[in-house]
Amino acid sequence: MFSRGNIKVALTFVGTLIGAGFASGREIEAFFGRANLLSPMLASLFCAGLAYVFLELGRLSQGNALLLAFPKTNKVWDYLARFGSLVIFTAMLAGAEYVLNYAIGLRGGGIFAGLVALMCVSGGLNGIKKLNLIAVPVIILLVLVLFFLKPNFNAGGRTDLGSPVLYSSMNILTGGYLISRMGAGVKKKDSFFISLIIFLILALLMGLIYFAVRHSTHEMPTLEIAENHGLKYLGAVLIFLAIFTSMAGTLRVASAGNNYHAVLMLATSLGISGVGFANIVNYAYPVIGAVGAGMAVLCAIKLFSVKRKIRIK
Repeated sequence: MFSRGNIKVALTFVGTLIGAGFASGREIEAFFGRANLLSPMLASLFCAGLAYVFLELGRLSQGNALLLAFPKTNKVWDYLARFGSLVIFTAMLAGAEYVLNYAIGLRGGGIFAGLVALMCVSGGLNGIKKLNLIAVPVIILLVLVLFFLKPNFNAGGRTDLGSPVLYSSMNILTGGYLISRMGAGVKKKDSFFISLIIFLILALLMGLIYFAVRHSTHEMPTLEIAENHGLKYLGAVLIFLAIFTSMAGTLRVASAGNNYHAVLMLATSLGISGVGFANIVNYAYPVIGAVGAGMAVLCAIKLFSVKRKIRIK
């Protein structure tokens, strides 16, 4: 049930999802700042549900979910997923540059984080799994510390169903693609348990950050909280760890595991990342969310159709 293998797959999905936008609190505030607690909890549930869809498609297709879901247009969707991952990777580079410069006044954070991600990608999926097995539990611990620095249990607000859908679909473009590759070695019952682990971790992290950063106008609210309590470096470490885990997953997807392509994409993204973290998140992420929503819906329909045919047979 909660085997080491299942936990590693779940943590890899979570690590890919929780980048600078998540760990900094900027995404949570932007999507759920005016909504009640139900919205981030639904987002956690939707993310876990979509993870299940892609895991099962990966299991049934031996790791080639897009070919099973889109027999005639799988290359188009593959390029869309890779391009979306490249955009997110570029945003992480910009976030790394911002955090290091803000925390200690040093430039070059994007280059450093990018090189670490490149090393993880060169180690294949196992390298990424090992990174997340260590980094994600540390991220959870740091988020807990930040929450207790600014405890807040105000969960009021409107019920917003649109934001959880958009949030989960935005993040599934890369996470779903990556986790479907891991589905080749997963058993049917494990897909459910992996998805359950994903939900529990995301619900915990999202809930804690939601309470901590509500109504903040800072570009990186969690960093502001840490700084206000004399723990600026702790906030920087939290965001950097989240950046590393997300960058490793997104670069892996964007480069299709090709080390040469990964080097070229790192060089290209470093140039583009100069437009700034906030600009990339504000203008590019909604487009990625729309593409991810379309892919997620079509994949869910395909999975239902395939399982229905299997039951009939």
